[in-house]
Amino acid sequence: MGTNHALNRLNDTKLRGRLTPGRHPDGGNLFLLVKPSGARSWMLRLTIKGKRCDVGLGGARHVTLAEAREIARQYTKAASAGRDPVAEFRAKQDAKPVPTFAEIAEQVLAGREGIGRNDKHRKQWRATLETYAFPVLGQMPVDTIKQQDVLKVLGPIWTKKEETARRVKQRLGVIFDWAKAHGHRTGDSPMTGVDL
Repeated sequence: MGTNHALNRLNDTKLRGRLTPGRHPDGGNLFLLVKPSGARSWMLRLTIKGKRCDVGLGGARHVTLAEAREIARQYTKAASAGRDPVAEFRAKQDAKPVPTFAEIAEQVLAGREGIGRNDKHRKQWRATLETYAFPVLGQMPVDTIKQQDVLKVLGPIWTKKEETARRVKQRLGVIFDWAKAHGHRTGDSPMTGVDL
């Protein structure tokens, strides 16, 4: 009757605690990767058409334990049936129009990820985005935004309103991280190096 004794080793209490850098197995080839910086992401080890590979499932800030398990279950099932779940996911993403920065921001605001539950705080988030980010980035597909676009948002306020600029920068970072975790961006964040 040893059904799931090796599965579901992680839980929300463990995830809220301090974890040492390295791989933390949940079972079923799903791992939480913890970097020395403290950044956390999900990784699934799969064999796809005879080739073993590690598949990133997104950052733990934006993909919950339950979501990571469900994605892992679907990917494992597809791979066991001889399909390539990674290629299928990419094809689905390519078929969809890429959402704009404003659309992604609305999803982040609706999910309150990285924002907190305080209504006043959420209103401040929205106000700063509407004032500074949306006029420049709002209608741009989120995967086309580059560092120079971010600088157009932050440059005019960096010396005049330093605290506001810091907050806007942090909020932009959360939005771009969310977009990447949900497959709308690849590669480096446009926030990389903006302080320089």
